[in-house]
Amino acid sequence: MVERISNEVLAAEVSDIGPELYSLSKGKREYIWQRDPRFWTSSSPLLFPNVGRQKNDSFIIGHRVYPIGIHGITRFLETTLCEKSENCLTFESRPTVQTLEAYPFDFRILSNFKIDGNTLSVYRTVFNSGNTLLPFCIGEHTGFCCDPSDALLRFELEEKTTRAVLNRDHYIGHDEEIALKNMPLNDSEFLRGAYILRSCRSAYVSLINKGREVLRVYRGNYPAIAIWRKTHAPFICIETVHGFDSDATDTEDLFAKKNLVTLCPKEQKTFIYSITLK
Repeated sequence: MVERISNEVLAAEVSDIGPELYSLSKGKREYIWQRDPRFWTSSSPLLFPNVGRQKNDSFIIGHRVYPIGIHGITRFLETTLCEKSENCLTFESRPTVQTLEAYPFDFRILSNFKIDGNTLSVYRTVFNSGNTLLPFCIGEHTGFCCDPSDALLRFELEEKTTRAVLNRDHYIGHDEEIALKNMPLNDSEFLRGAYILRSCRSAYVSLINKGREVLRVYRGNYPAIAIWRKTHAPFICIETVHGFDSDATDTEDLFAKKNLVTLCPKEQKTFIYSITLK
């Protein structure tokens, strides 16, 4: 089911699968990618408990192997609508028999979508409901409509950071130093895949289309950003993330993964990002 919220400026639609932002519009203009199967069938999935590909598509916990797909389990997870008002939605996610086969931990995620003026804010609060340490990575994979031939991303600050470059197996093969301020979005920029930035100083990244600032993505308390699109596709993904694909040298040991978040029993942590339309 898809739920809708709105105010005098914006309207947003959220699917209870994930939950996933399906639409963000201002007037008659749609800003979120609308899942054209020729290119990409998602809009803005929640990535949990892995961001990208896990080594050998599996975790080893103790002596058992748990198979898990790219970006984890929540993209396909049915949730419960807990609260709805004119401008706010809250969904609850919990493990199922199927998810426990891939990720054997007891967790609870509250996803809150709130619009205020020309801004949509998304809060993901992860609770450790179990009696053991809860390990995970988490991220947002939001696709925005644009004409890449006449678009660029503008970072708030000059970024001097590290780009993690994927190899043919979709693991991080090596890192390279990179400087970014204005980033073109043409096909040639993505011949080596996504721009995975190990860290980011900028509080926001602006999408500039046809010389005009269209929107800003504020990374909130996510420490890193990834940028991805498919060749010839009329969208760009700006991903706020805490965690990355496995390095080629990684093992399947979940607790040895870099940039892991860990919560003690009964502990919780909230991750926030927002989109401001111009």
